[in-house]
Amino acid sequence: MSNSQRYLLIGLVFGAFILIAWGLVTLTNQPSSAVPSPTPIATATPDVTQTAGSVCPYRITKARVQLDAADPWKRTMSLNLDRNNSFRATAFQCGTDPACDDEITNVKMVINGAGYTNEVKTITNFNSIPKITVTQPGTITIKMSDPNYTGANCEDTATITVTQGGTSSPIPGAACPYVITKARAQLNASTPWSENLVVDLKDNKSIRLMGFQCKTNTACDDEVFDAKVKLNGAGFSNEEFTITSLNDGNSMANGIPTVPLKNTGTIAMTVTSATGSTDTTCLGSTTINVVNTGAIITPRPNTNTPRPTPKVLPRTGLIDDFPIVIPVGVLIIFAGILISRKYSKK
Repeated sequence: MSNSQRYLLIGLVFGAFILIAWGLVTLTNQPSSAVPSPTPIATATPDVTQTAGSVCPYRITKARVQLDAADPWKRTMSLNLDRNNSFRATAFQCGTDPACDDEITNVKMVINGAGYTNEVKTITNFNSIPKITVTQPGTITIKMSDPNYTGANCEDTATITVTQGGTSSPIPGAACPYVITKARAQLNASTPWSENLVVDLKDNKSIRLMGFQCKTNTACDDEVFDAKVKLNGAGFSNEEFTITSLNDGNSMANGIPTVPLKNTGTIAMTVTSATGSTDTTCLGSTTINVVNTGAIITPRPNTNTPRPTPKVLPRTGLIDDFPIVIPVGVLIIFAGILISRKYSKK
């Protein structure tokens, strides 16, 4: 073997040794070749759990009061301190039947007026209906709401007018010549007058308003009088309408206001007599519950959507460094040849 061949062989062996060592170091220090699976992207889903702020699942919530267990439930009531000093209150939550009077799920009660200021009570069933004591005249409002849901269909308010001595208090007024005043509403002229009317915006865009004053018979529905009607809630704010008396009490073609509906929710309707009397028998009130079963509720998107984890590709040692392996390898081999020639001369 000639000296040049020997030098070349030694250089190649030296260069190969350096390249192999380089490759082993590269492979030892590279990241794991395991590729983690990307995190699934969460999709938007509607809120179906019972958490505070969820959309109300009930068709209507009805706040109701009564003097005692033998007294019928009602939304508005008069209480005279000379005869009674307490009352009971509850709320009915109706799923499909707006006439339900026996469904109590979970209700928060807030009492205000006549000595009460934001007093809170909780009702979970018929056995937990509270007895509320009254000590002074005034107007008590009982706001009922479901602590787990939001929306007009999950809340309602009842009113108790507390008097003493046989007259309405605290505001005096002319004596009322009637035994009862009834606030009523109807969908159209062909439907019956209703207390606590439920209107579906999918089928009806307006309602008609009426007040009846009964002189002797509390069941009267044909005595129409001059009156003012005020609406509050579901887009209305103290909006006033006028009912005019009719020559024929049984004819209801004129003097009855037709009111376009605005939004879903509970409308509080109050009727006052044109006589100016503030006695409770000359005041009437009811509610109109406006729903929309044709509305499409878009589920709220999940804003906490995780991003997919980037895929980590494994390094393959010398292949990744191929652009620099060739020139570096040539330099190493050349250096090996020079070194071997130098030491061979000695």
